[in-house]
Amino acid sequence: MAEGEFIGREALLGRKRMGVKRKLVGLNGRAGHRQAALPDRQGLGAHRRVTSGAPSPWLNKNIGLGYVAVEHAAVGTEIAVLVRRQPVAARIVQTPFYKRAR
Repeated sequence: MAEGEFIGREALLGRKRMGVKRKLVGLNGRAGHRQAALPDRQGLGAHRRVTSGAPSPWLNKNIGLGYVAVEHAAVGTEIAVLVRRQPVAARIVQTPFYKRAR
């Protein structure tokens, strides 16, 4: 193999040409986000999914992570998260959720 060549190089270059379509964002809201989904009616397209969530006793709020379309990933964006098929308000927040003072 030539220098700079490796298995999967063409696949990675193809993904790079296509561009980024979704972004992992931090979420907080009223309900824990575990086992939740982002409803499509917000126009978030196919690139949306909650990956994790739980109550944070340290922050005294519920936090989670999820993928949304890049154009909807701005911090402060209000979205709805489906928890047990019911829409619950959530907001996209900056990650990490907490920065320790040094």
